[in-house]
Amino acid sequence: MRILCYFVLLCGVSQGSVLFRLLFSVYVDDLIRLLKQSGYCTYISSQFVGTILCADDITLLSGLCRDLQKKLDICADFGHKWDICFNAERVRY
Repeated sequence: MRILCYFVLLCGVSQGSVLFRLLFSVYVDDLIRLLKQSGYCTYISSQFVGTILCADDITLLSGLCRDLQKKLDICADFGHKWDICFNAERVRY
């Protein structure tokens, strides 16, 4: 038996929709730019690797706890400005 559930989105787009990837990229580009410009960057050679993205997951990397906290603060400010909720739960394996 299959149950179909419908709901109305009042804001944003549903995850997996065609617009989701495009809009996520638009938002994330600005966030990545802010993180690069912050001075709390992690580089390998000349390549910025302080932030790793995969689909809608963002991983922040840093060699110092203080710098990582600064990056988290930048993300939190960005989220408040653009009404984006970040799930900061730590996944343990």
